[in-house]
Amino acid sequence: MSLKINSKSLFLFLSIFTSLFLKYFSMWNYLFVGKFETPLILLALFCVVILFSLANFKILKRNFKKILFIIIMGIIIIIVNPKFDFLVSIILAIIFSAQDDGDKKFIKYYYINSLVFFVLTIVLYFIGVLPSNNSARVLENGILTRYSFGFAGINILFLCLLPLFTSFLIYKKKYVDKNKIKTILGIFIISFVFYKITLCRTGFIISLILIIIILLKDKLNKKVCDLFIKYSFIVLTVISIVFASKYNNFLKLNEILSNRLFFWNKYVDSYSLSLFGKDIMNKIPLDNVYITHLYIDGIIIFSFYVLINFVTSKKIKCNKMISIAFIIFALYGLFENNYSYQYNFILILQMIYFIDVDKSQKLLIE
Repeated sequence: MSLKINSKSLFLFLSIFTSLFLKYFSMWNYLFVGKFETPLILLALFCVVILFSLANFKILKRNFKKILFIIIMGIIIIIVNPKFDFLVSIILAIIFSAQDDGDKKFIKYYYINSLVFFVLTIVLYFIGVLPSNNSARVLENGILTRYSFGFAGINILFLCLLPLFTSFLIYKKKYVDKNKIKTILGIFIISFVFYKITLCRTGFIISLILIIIILLKDKLNKKVCDLFIKYSFIVLTVISIVFASKYNNFLKLNEILSNRLFFWNKYVDSYSLSLFGKDIMNKIPLDNVYITHLYIDGIIIFSFYVLINFVTSKKIKCNKMISIAFIIFALYGLFENNYSYQYNFILILQMIYFIDVDKSQKLLIE
């Protein structure tokens, strides 16, 4: 009995595998050399897989303008402020937009590969291949060690964990609907265990918010959720700037958030808005997607994100699980720079829906 492998599905799977492998390998490499670097051989492998995937890609005339638009935006972004993450997101969106059930296949392959690399990172740590980038938190009753379990930083573990939770919710929507309590319990136990290990409060709180939204998803005000999805980028940007500008009025919150508001303030007070953005300040972290896109990436890139959110909001809200994932990533973006496709897959889905090929929008009718 011969085993038949669908070459198209194989290369779609490998496109996700290699794209995530690039990010995880770069993260593992950071633990040894202190820099997020990707060897050229891995980039070459990714390019080969993408070329084979594009060989099965057929462009329709009615979609040509939209595909051309996001390609031009990708080129502009690379010129203005080189972003490998954004380029990969564009490529994956174009490839999957041409496939039957493209959005569903993307989520399936993303979830499987993310799970493999997440577990592999922890396994490599326990067998001694990867060192741990541990840190300490000073408390009133002593000093507690925070373990990263092979991830490049304490917070990065949760940044990689939340996409696993949310992609599972979308991929296994029917299972989640039938086993809501079991799903919630599983998310809570996993989140709590990793919180005790990492002491990552932000990641744990976002996980709890995810649990609450799942529990109340049928009772949430649909109109409010729809408005949030449509205008979230602008609203959360305004909120970020207000907290940054008035951080002295929120000193307790600033303390809870490990001085994040103070660091936001440094950027908002020091930088003026520009089309092409600025460089990150040396030794001053900026854990906020909205301030990063507006002040560091510049108005051009920021405007593109606002446009994509606005145009695709009607489609995002058609699937409750995608809506939940969107809300979670949007809120998480207030406190972490989770724009990378390794930490946030929503942009890829948005661009698939922006291209607007009926056959690749399976999740919107389930």
